[in-house]
Order: sequence, then C-alpha cells, then structure tokens
Amino acid sequence: MNPSIKSVFSISGILNKISKTLNIANQIIPIYQKAKPLLKNSQSILNSIKTISKKEVNSNIKVNKTQKTESISNNPVFFS
Repeated sequence: MNPSIKSVFSISGILNKISKTLNIANQIIPIYQKAKPLLKNSQSILNSIKTISKKEVNSNIKVNKTQKTESISNNPVFFS
C-alpha cells in the first residue's frame, strides 16, 4: 500500500477524525436545541404579522373611504 493511503486508513487517523466530528456535533446540538422552539414558532409569528398587517390595511382603507366621503360632502353642488 501507498504510505499516504496507509496513514488515511490508520486507526489513529480514523479515531482523530471521529473525535473532531463528535466535537463539532457537541457544539452544534445545543445551538439546535436552543433554536428549535424559535423555528417551531416561526410560522405562528409570521401568521401574526400577516394578521396585523391586514388589520392595518383594512383600517387605512376605512379611513381613506371616510375621508373621501367627507371631502365630497363638503364640496358645493352646482348642478342637481
């Protein structure tokens, strides 16, 4: 066997790579566990934002309609 291939497949090399992988997993798992509730609630947060936006748009439309009717009623009528 080629010496470079031999070093890649050695027991100590494999254990070293497994150790690095486990260290990375030990760092990522707590981050995932802390972010998991946020990810679960993200859909409800987005729905709440959409609902609030719709309510604001509807209230703005009502205000605009009211302002238009008021401005029309304040104008003098020349022809009837």
